[in-house]
Amino acid sequence: MKGESGPPPPPPPPPVSLSRPLKLPASATDEDEDVLGAVAFRAARASLYHRLIIHLNETQPIIQEGPTCGLAAATMALTQLGRCGDDVTVTSLLQEARRAAMTAQGEMFSAADLARLAAGRLAPDGDPATAGRVRSDLDRPEAVLRAVLRGDAVLVPYPFKREGYDADRNHAPCARGGAAAHWALVCGVLVGTVADADDPRETDTRPPTVDETVYPAPPQLVSAAAARADGLRPDRRELLLLCRQSKSRRLAVWRYGDLVVSNEQLRAARPHRAGEQPYVLSQGSVEAGLCGQWVHLWRPDRGEGTHSLAEADSLADWILGQKASDDGEAAV
Repeated sequence: MKGESGPPPPPPPPPVSLSRPLKLPASATDEDEDVLGAVAFRAARASLYHRLIIHLNETQPIIQEGPTCGLAAATMALTQLGRCGDDVTVTSLLQEARRAAMTAQGEMFSAADLARLAAGRLAPDGDPATAGRVRSDLDRPEAVLRAVLRGDAVLVPYPFKREGYDADRNHAPCARGGAAAHWALVCGVLVGTVADADDPRETDTRPPTVDETVYPAPPQLVSAAAARADGLRPDRRELLLLCRQSKSRRLAVWRYGDLVVSNEQLRAARPHRAGEQPYVLSQGSVEAGLCGQWVHLWRPDRGEGTHSLAEADSLADWILGQKASDDGEAAV
């Protein structure tokens, strides 16, 4: 009937706040907390989790200039590992990479070259083999998860979504045949916990407020060590990675499987534009230099906020529900 109005619109969403008993790294920005809050909020709306297990290493975002995504990611990695100074900048790495004939414009189409370049800044004796390596086991999540929990740096090449195809403008991994190859620093992980109806911590008996009926309270963020000590159970169906890449200052949240599938698509570079210098393909092709590979840089010390090697490996195995296994691989 005329004059009758429909139901009132729902109230606006409350500000997203992260209820957490742990302290995020000092380098975590308000935008980083907004990203994590948005993830928690979506999990709450879908009634997925009451608690999210998080580990986030301290990192500083760097925005690239020109095609220097690999060098920018390496600089972020070196800063994460405590290596600072005038020789740890995108410019200084670019100059060295050019002298070593690893790049022309700043592009890094060889994981081995990027590993040697970055590890050389970490090694006290200048021998890159003592500070990092290139690996070919990205399809083994325990390898990456152990490295992240140890506080090590993990650099992964992948094709990203270009603007126009990427509604979130977050340069997330996609399958584009390597035509838009990019580099990311994996600096953290996020894992849900499986609800247990017999566990009173997973059962909220109080009646929801009006706001919570439409916008549920976000899950609590807990550290992996605290989650295990409390007897929580990780949801092993999906592992989320917290990443930084040099086209945005915002922390990115990606599915592990998406990054693996994307990395496997690195087959060829985009065609040269008129007047551009040819790319350096030191391994002969993009596929040989990047596909199936990632760079592992070792933390030179067990700094604050990092786990011991044994503890990190044990937590990774617990999260993934696996027995301890050998994590060895040939060095660079």
